[in-house]
Amino acid sequence: MKIRILVCALFMILVAPGPGPAQELYDVVILGGRVMDPETGRDGVANVGIRGGRIEAITTEGIRGRETIDASGLIVAPGFIDILASIGRNRDAHVFKIGDGVTSVLGMHGGPLDVAGYAERHAEVGPLVNYAATVSHSELREAVGATDAYTPATPEQIEAMRPLAVRAIRDGAVGIGFGINYTPGASYEEIFALFEVAAAEGVPCHLHARYKGNVFPLTMSLAALEVVAMAAATGAQVELAHMISSTVGSAPLSIALVEGAKARGVSLLEMLRCVAHVRWRQSRLPQRHDTTVRRGCGACRAGADDRLLQRTSAGLRIARAHYRITYHSV
Repeated sequence: MKIRILVCALFMILVAPGPGPAQELYDVVILGGRVMDPETGRDGVANVGIRGGRIEAITTEGIRGRETIDASGLIVAPGFIDILASIGRNRDAHVFKIGDGVTSVLGMHGGPLDVAGYAERHAEVGPLVNYAATVSHSELREAVGATDAYTPATPEQIEAMRPLAVRAIRDGAVGIGFGINYTPGASYEEIFALFEVAAAEGVPCHLHARYKGNVFPLTMSLAALEVVAMAAATGAQVELAHMISSTVGSAPLSIALVEGAKARGVSLLEMLRCVAHVRWRQSRLPQRHDTTVRRGCGACRAGADDRLLQRTSAGLRIARAHYRITYHSV
């Protein structure tokens, strides 16, 4: 009889439920908000329990916490990650980002070689957001003496860039940022070498590609070919910025190249942000590569080239119609 009682008691202990969300005491609870999670597709009113800076529960049950936030009528969602911005070293910049729902800011176009100094300078602000940056290809060029944007780096300079890039990445840079459009003299060998470094270190390459537009042969399609081929050959992860705003007239082939490569296992992320009503352009390319129309850096101001703007807008509308690309006006 004693054995039976002991067995029954042990069984009850084993099957008894542990403390549920309602019985837990959390550090912070957010109550009654519309919880939206893009990763899982969740979208509904729920309560969120946070302990030790981590979300421990999302539940429709009642929960308790040392601090309670009433989110009734509000949306509770993960913070946005801005991957194409450089956060200013002042408190207001952080406040503005938080006000936009941004909690992480990544300067993917390129940051300094001195990653430790970059972190220290931002820490002095008392940051409200997470922040990081890639190491800039142009800074790597300057560090090894390749200071002319129109001249390829020498083989010796290319080899000297490799350890500098590795050191910056291991110090905390989140990738290598390229603005090849602004350093048109950079050779294919130079870009390939840094793609190899990124692949070996497991970080992405973020690119403003070499060409733009549809004036053959220096089209965005050719720039996309360069990026796709190097990503496939090196195994580097690639983020290709300004994919549509730079492909007016050559969007169909450029998109087909990227989408085809992705479908076959090449790690590519195309950023399909189109910008309407742009009245200021800047590029080094026309100074050396456009023999028909010469426009220096920043020479296109308001009203200076309305015909080009009209053609650009028309091209974006066509690309949008064909590929159902989301159009953002600013």
